[in-house]
Amino acid sequence: MLFSLCLFSPAPGFPLSSPQVDPFYLKALADGEMLLAAGDSADAVLRLEIAVFGLQNDRPNLLKALGTYALAAYKSGKIDKAREAVGQLTGLIGQAGLAEVGLREAWKTDLAKLAAYFAGTPAEAERTPGIRVRTISRPKAEADKKAGPEDAGQKRLAELEKRAKSERGNTEALLELHGLQLRLGDTRAAKKTLEKLVREVPREPRGHYLLGKILYAERKFKHALGRFEKALSLSGEEEAESPQFLTGLGYSILSLNYLGRRPDVREKCPQFIERAPEEWISRLDMGERDRAVLRNILAPYYKAREDEKTAGSEAGKTETGKKEEAAPPLLQAGKKEERRSPVQTDAAARAYGVFDQYLQDNDPASARRTLERLLNRYPSEVRAVFLLARLEYRQGKFEEARERFQAVIRESRQNGDAEGLLAEAAAYLVLCLRETKGHEAAGAAALLYRRDLEGAVLDGLGLEGVDKQLIRDYLSGRRDAAVGERTLDKVIVQETGEGLRIEIVCLPKTAFRTFVLERDRKIIVDLFNVSRILSERVIPVSKRGVQAVRTGMFQENTARVVLDIQGDVPEYVVRETESGLAVLIR
Repeated sequence: MLFSLCLFSPAPGFPLSSPQVDPFYLKALADGEMLLAAGDSADAVLRLEIAVFGLQNDRPNLLKALGTYALAAYKSGKIDKAREAVGQLTGLIGQAGLAEVGLREAWKTDLAKLAAYFAGTPAEAERTPGIRVRTISRPKAEADKKAGPEDAGQKRLAELEKRAKSERGNTEALLELHGLQLRLGDTRAAKKTLEKLVREVPREPRGHYLLGKILYAERKFKHALGRFEKALSLSGEEEAESPQFLTGLGYSILSLNYLGRRPDVREKCPQFIERAPEEWISRLDMGERDRAVLRNILAPYYKAREDEKTAGSEAGKTETGKKEEAAPPLLQAGKKEERRSPVQTDAAARAYGVFDQYLQDNDPASARRTLERLLNRYPSEVRAVFLLARLEYRQGKFEEARERFQAVIRESRQNGDAEGLLAEAAAYLVLCLRETKGHEAAGAAALLYRRDLEGAVLDGLGLEGVDKQLIRDYLSGRRDAAVGERTLDKVIVQETGEGLRIEIVCLPKTAFRTFVLERDRKIIVDLFNVSRILSERVIPVSKRGVQAVRTGMFQENTARVVLDIQGDVPEYVVRETESGLAVLIR
C-alpha cells in the first residue's frame, strides 16, 4: 500500500509525544531503518510510508521517520517523494534543526546535504575543507540548475565512467563511481567497479574491504573472508583502530563463524577485543543483525578479560583475606549459566570443526555421531542441537527436526538468543510443520514467529530462496501462493529510452535470483514457487546483444528465464515491478 506524503502534514502544535502510539507503527519505523541500513531502499520506503502515516502524534519519532524516509526515497530513485519529505521536515524544525533528528551521524550528514540540495544551496560539507561530497552532486552550470537530481546524477555517472576508463588506477574516481552506482541501484555495476579497482590498485585496502562487504551480503563467505583478510593485511598500524579496520575484522569473525571455522574464530576474537571496548561494536558499519551476532560471539571473550582483571585485583590481597572458592556451578539458583567454561568452548569448537569436515566428505552419519557425542557431554550446547535438527531436516526426518528446532527456540528465548539461532530455527520449524502438519499449521506458526522473521532478518538466513519465499507467503497470509500456485504469465520485450527492457510478469509476485553464466553467455533469472508457465517458451529478440529469451521449469516449483547473449555479456540492471521484475539491457 502506498501513501502520499502530502496527506501526512501534522496539525500545528501537535504534541511532542503520545502514549497512544500504536506499536505497529514503531515497528514499521524500526523495520524501515533496518532495511535502509541493509541497502534495501525500495522496501524501506514502503515501511517508512506506513510509519510516517501512523506517528503523527509522536513528534520525535515522526521527525525520525520523515528523515529516514527522505533518504530511502532518494536512494531508491523516488526523488519527488524525497523532496516532499524533506520539505515537511524542514517546515517543522527548519534546516538548522536537522542535526537534532534522532538518526545515525552518517545519515544526518546525508540528510543535511539532501536538504541543502533541494533548497538550491550548497551543502555545508562543500564549503568545509577536507570533506568530500559523494552523496549529492551540486549543479554547477546555469543549465544544470534547471536539471533535477536524477539528471545531475546521470551526468556525474557519465563523467566518472569516462575517468575510470581513461585514468587507470584513479582510486578516488573509482570509489566515487562505486558509491554513485550503489545509490542509483546498479549493484552489479558497483561490484564490477570494485573488481576493477582491486585489479588496478591491488594495494588499496578500501577496494578489498568494500568488495568483501558485497560478497558477504551475497553470502559468499569464503570469498568475502579473503577480501577482508587482504584489506586488514594492507592497512597500516595507524589504521588498526579505525572504524573500517574494526568493521573488516568483525566481518572476518562473522565469515569464519558462518564457515564453521571455530579455531580461527577463537584466534581472531582476542585481536578485536584488544583494539576496541565492547560498546564500540554498535559503531561498526554493518547491519543490526550482524552486530548482534558479533556481540554474542565476542561476549565470552570480553567477560574473560573482565574476570582476568578481577582475578588480578584479588591476587593483590593478603593471603589471610582470601576465600577458598570453588568453580561456579553451571546452574545457580535456577538460572542458566552466563557463559561456557573454556573447556566446553574448546571441546565444542573441535567438535564443530570435525562435523563440518564430515559434511564436506559427504559422511552425514559420522557428522551426526559427532554432534551426539558433544551433546552427551554438554547438553546445553544449543548450536549442536540446531545443527543436528538441520541435518535431520535435510534428510527428510521432519518430525525429529521439528522437536529439536522447538528446543532451540525455547533455549534461545531464555538466554537472549546468545547464539543468534532463534530466527533460523523458527524458519525451519515452519518448514517442518509444512511437511508434517500441512499448510494451515505452517501458516499459523509463521504468524506466531512473525516478529522474529519479518523485515531484513529473513533475507539474512541461510535458507534456500524457495524456502524463504514460502515463509514470506505464510507471513503475508498467502496460503495459495505457499502451495505453489504462482504463474509465470508473460514476458514482454520492448525498446525504451533506457535500453532493451525485458519485463517478466509473475502472478502473484515472488522471490527471484539472477546470475550470469559467462562461459555459456547467458543471463539467468530464477523465479521461486512458480507452478506453471503461460508465457511463450521462446521469444526471438536479436537486439542489443540478446539473441532470444527462453522460459521453462528449471526444477519443481522454480521457473527459469534465460537470456541468450551474442558476444560479451552486456551491462544489465534488474528492477522489481508491481507485477514481477524487469531486466534492462543498456
